[in-house]
Amino acid sequence: MGEDTLPLSDSCLFVIPPGVPHYMSSDGDKFIGYELDLDVNWLQSFSKFQYPAAPQFIHNIKQTYQASAELSERLLHAFQDLNDHPDWSDRLFFVINQLASMRNLSAVGPVEDVSRSLDPRLVEAVQYMLAHYREKVSMEEIATQSHVSVSTLKRLMSNYYGKSVTEFLWQLRIGYACELLVSTVKPIALIAELSGFANMSHFNRTFLSLKGNTPREYRKIFQVKRH
Repeated sequence: MGEDTLPLSDSCLFVIPPGVPHYMSSDGDKFIGYELDLDVNWLQSFSKFQYPAAPQFIHNIKQTYQASAELSERLLHAFQDLNDHPDWSDRLFFVINQLASMRNLSAVGPVEDVSRSLDPRLVEAVQYMLAHYREKVSMEEIATQSHVSVSTLKRLMSNYYGKSVTEFLWQLRIGYACELLVSTVKPIALIAELSGFANMSHFNRTFLSLKGNTPREYRKIFQVKRH
């Protein structure tokens, strides 16, 4: 999530604020994941009468939280039923109210600014980068897919994320590299290539800049934590 790698376990639940890139992956074992995407504007529009806890929930979620095992288990069945249950709105009401209390939630990520709504063009750009960050992708290509000019794309990224398109791509690539370093025994040179870096020196420099360790040091740290 963002620049951080967090371990997944049975029935774990994360609450992630808008605009934070994230993905789940496994080292081979199959898993089932549920993602409930709650639009901030939609929540605000319904909060007065259907979801009175929504404003508090929106105000509080300014960073990534992980739910306790107890809360995760409690909400698991509600998530499973949301798609097919005739009373899905009641289930959603239950989920939001459980989360809005902020009990049994522990902060696991940096504070984010969720007061701004994402521009739909920026949403398209981010979605495209999430789908293609491991490939050789240009700023012009991202701008074209998002139906904006390169200058507008740069402005949108800077205004919302406070970083350039290139920096955002580096963040995604290094996040994926971290996951591979921790969960696989693949050679570091191969991990660099799989993460979208053209050469090792660039990969090593970027990794050290964002994580404060070399890829080799980062892998050793997590190997020690496992033992």
